Amino acid sequence: SENQVIPVDLYLSLAKQVTLLTPNLQELQTLTSGNHNQGNGDHGTLVNLSQLINTNILLTGGDNQSSLSVDWLAAHNIAHTSLYHQEQLFGFKASSVDTFHNHGTGCTLSSAIATAMALGHPLLDAIVIAKAYVHRGLECSFGLGKGPGVLARNGWPNDMRYFPEIIMPEYPKLAVNSQLVFAKVSQPLQVYTVTQSLDVLEQVLMAGARTVQLRIKTPKNVEQLEQDIQRAVVLGEKYQAQVFINDHWQLAIKHCAFGVHLGQEDILQADLTQIAAAGLALGLSSHGYFEMLLVQQLSPSYLAIGHIFATPTKEMPSQPQGLVKLARYCRLLKGRLPLVAIGGINQDNLAQVKETQVDDIAVVRGIELAAEPGRSWQALQQTWQALI
Repeated sequence: SENQVIPVDLYLSLAKQVTLLTPNLQELQTLTSGNHNQGNGDHGTLVNLSQLINTNILLTGGDNQSSLSVDWLAAHNIAHTSLYHQEQLFGFKASSVDTFHNHGTGCTLSSAIATAMALGHPLLDAIVIAKAYVHRGLECSFGLGKGPGVLARNGWPNDMRYFPEIIMPEYPKLAVNSQLVFAKVSQPLQVYTVTQSLDVLEQVLMAGARTVQLRIKTPKNVEQLEQDIQRAVVLGEKYQAQVFINDHWQLAIKHCAFGVHLGQEDILQADLTQIAAAGLALGLSSHGYFEMLLVQQLSPSYLAIGHIFATPTKEMPSQPQGLVKLARYCRLLKGRLPLVAIGGINQDNLAQVKETQVDDIAVVRGIELAAEPGRSWQALQQTWQALI
């Protein structure tokens, strides 16, 4: 019957079968009323409940009576997501929308998350997409009959002002480092060669490339690694090119490289203050909406987005992004910073990649494994420049 009260234990039992719960504060308090191991404060309660029922929980902040609203996610075992973004507490901060017409906000949020996941977006991406969708819906909400009206349905969100700011309490240095200034790229990246081979690096520079990245993931030894980085920097000076060093930021600073490229995991370990103080440029990797929104807060010199197509170059937890997603990423961030597509790009798909409006492309295997890397780079570069 309508008046029947469903026991909390039954709710919790059912919750273990789902990917995400989206309670507000009152609902969270009800769900944890019989749990005596709640932790300290709302965040502790949230994290403990997430671990207890083995699922993700998004505590919605729409009930806050302030100019800002923060939703908190206790992340747990999310598919196709970096291990560094597992078992974390994330905040999604946005301005509150002052409107009387907010009927169905919670239902719309959860439905939008489920829809984004059904379209192939992992949970963290789905949450920020849904948050933007609801935010815009609230701004454009309208009345129907008596009482609170409904949210507008405005389609896919493509405006940054609707997307939330991401907070990572476990890594407060990200917030501090968001005030740092990194060097800008001095010329367009265009066809950006990424290689572990100094021979390949030199050949593409001789062929005319003016941006390259030395990516040595498994160095033979520390001495050889430093020699290779030093030689790459010297080659960059010789050909007046922008040489980025992947991961090894200390040696990049020591030998005055043009820039450093870091992955999502590396950001949390590197000293970004030292990199900025040394006057280096900073390139960052991303694999979807969540990671893009997280690292663009640092105002990097460029943002690499991948992997676009399936590639054996590197084992990744994320799935191929594809061209539809890439086009949406570009529409969202275009003009804010240079955007670079990477992963499985070659002559056969170059025109399709160009149509997404991405600024530049990074190529690994298509150049590194070519019989003549310099000519391979030239062919890709000529095609890329000719495409409109």
